[in-house]
Amino acid sequence: LKGCFDLEQIKISKGELAKKTGILEIEDLKEGFDAIGGYDEVKEFINQKIIQVIYNPERAVEFAIPLPRGILLFGPPGTGKTLFAKTLAKTIELPFINLKTENIYSSLLG
Repeated sequence: LKGCFDLEQIKISKGELAKKTGILEIEDLKEGFDAIGGYDEVKEFINQKIIQVIYNPERAVEFAIPLPRGILLFGPPGTGKTLFAKTLAKTIELPFINLKTENIYSSLLG
């Protein structure tokens, strides 16, 4: 069965299904991490602790540094958390998947 599936088409289909539910939002930005102004200390921390470890996993293993499994951004609304996460996802070449908690709440209890 190897080679029988079009992985790109599967990825597209999963994305379309997720969008239909309104619970997940999958985005692909044009701009990466460098497009964000400010947040210099946060960007440097993320670069050292996440990006460099992802791009050089052998060094992380060599120094017994656990590979990152995710990050949690928190703060008041409108401070750039979502934009920061989107551009970080683009920088490390991963899709940005936004869990729309307000749609989960309304679909289950509304």
